[in-house]
Amino acid sequence: MKLSIKITSYFLLLISYFLLPSCGGGNSPAVPVGPDLSVSELTTIRLDQLKFAADLTYDKDKVPNPVIYIRCADSDIDVACVGEHQGLDIIKKNGLVYGKIDATFVPVANATKDKCFDVKLVFVQKNSDNCPSGITSDDTIVWTSPALTLDENGVGSLLKNKIAPDDESVMAYLVSQANSLADDLFITTPQQTDDVVRIDRLYFTTPSIAGANASFKLIIKNSDETFRCEADFDSNTSGVVKEGIVYGNLGIELSDMITAGNKCTVTADNRSTSVTVSLVNSIDGANLTTDTKTLIDLVDNDGVDEKFGDSGYIRFFPIQNIQ
Repeated sequence: MKLSIKITSYFLLLISYFLLPSCGGGNSPAVPVGPDLSVSELTTIRLDQLKFAADLTYDKDKVPNPVIYIRCADSDIDVACVGEHQGLDIIKKNGLVYGKIDATFVPVANATKDKCFDVKLVFVQKNSDNCPSGITSDDTIVWTSPALTLDENGVGSLLKNKIAPDDESVMAYLVSQANSLADDLFITTPQQTDDVVRIDRLYFTTPSIAGANASFKLIIKNSDETFRCEADFDSNTSGVVKEGIVYGNLGIELSDMITAGNKCTVTADNRSTSVTVSLVNSIDGANLTTDTKTLIDLVDNDGVDEKFGDSGYIRFFPIQNIQ
């Protein structure tokens, strides 16, 4: 009888071990819940999108080095961060918007709190040791958000919300482990006052260019090439350094190859020209090409991406006053 009781107790102990949540640890939740947020919950959060702009006047290489800190709103203690070692090494150009980053926050080294009641995001240009190290006097705080919340259902201003000042000089968009990364960027695209064709957003899944200084040629042309505009750019100058990332606010101008030396513009004479857009890269030489559209359709601010089949898309800045 005693042996039977011992076996039964052991069996129940095993069941409780696998089915019941453990105290002070266990698996981190897919969706953090508030209003009290533990560091273990905060470090399940992923940075999906980031726009970062810092004063690089005295920076030798003019490359931003952003770190985003999660700060307890009730104590102003930083408890989690994401930076170069977590995936922000792709941020190579000031003022660009990057999407589908998928960088997960980690605990700040030597943090003195393990729980926050509401939090803030702190955007920092790092000049000292990167995350997980904390902020020092050598670093520059670019912007600190207002308090961000989550309720007991994991809903609030911290997740799936554009976190930015009114001028959108910086921006972050965070998701939980349960959320998919967004396909589009949550940033306002300003209309242009001139008629020059410029690249706003670019996304491609092939080829793999990570770690390479890839060069690109973007071509807009009609079938008989009486209209042809091009833009040449590379990873070093454009900030386009990795496949699978949505790049926004690129501002790359196209040149008119028919009238050499002129900018590519939309005019009354060419606006109805049927064109395709192709992206050629130096890695494998492959062409990614869109369906045929009129030139005016590329810049009419309809918010539609020009798709490279299933391999990505491009979007151009809208032109405010189309002739």
